[in-house]
Amino acid sequence: KVVSGFRAAKIEDVAGLRVGTYEVPEPRGYDQVKLFAKAGVDSDDAKGILLLGPPGTGKTMFAKWLSTQSDKILIEMEMARMQGEGLYGQAENAWSKAIDTIKAMGKCILFVDEIEKSLPGQTRGVGVQDQTGQRSASQFLKFLSDDRPAGCYVIATCNNISNLPPEWVRAERWDCAPFFIDLPTADEREQILDFYLKQYGVQAGAFD
Repeated sequence: KVVSGFRAAKIEDVAGLRVGTYEVPEPRGYDQVKLFAKAGVDSDDAKGILLLGPPGTGKTMFAKWLSTQSDKILIEMEMARMQGEGLYGQAENAWSKAIDTIKAMGKCILFVDEIEKSLPGQTRGVGVQDQTGQRSASQFLKFLSDDRPAGCYVIATCNNISNLPPEWVRAERWDCAPFFIDLPTADEREQILDFYLKQYGVQAGAFD
């Protein structure tokens, strides 16, 4: 516990990184994604998954639950915190330090939530990045393609793929990109409702 606490403190000293620890119930539905992700999350050869779907479909909950299925440390990356105050070189240095820290961890799960909203330098609705944003983004793209250490499994979520540049969904950067998470089916809705009825002790009675 002492070593784990020391390691977590060192990670959280780096801007944009934090260690996540969750107790999350198994999501209802997601049958194919579960099979795919659980088969890869502990593999040294797996790269990770990109989850695409509308808000509220449980992508973040699924990512947190998946982290409980592995003994790897979960590192959450908040890209927006790595942009600094706009000073020259500040963002690039922050990204470089964050990537070096992740690489030093070796086997871990890296979680990036709503990746399209926090790409550095991304201008909404225009798709143009300033030079600082491009340099910062290129560091992370290189990490995904070439510099990712064995056993580093990346989970990213995305609500709107039209805001995600095509280079971020190239196949060699993910085991599956994207994995589409749709609204729950009728059977899945019934499973979700049954779960929460039991969790909160609600007696359904005779109502439909």
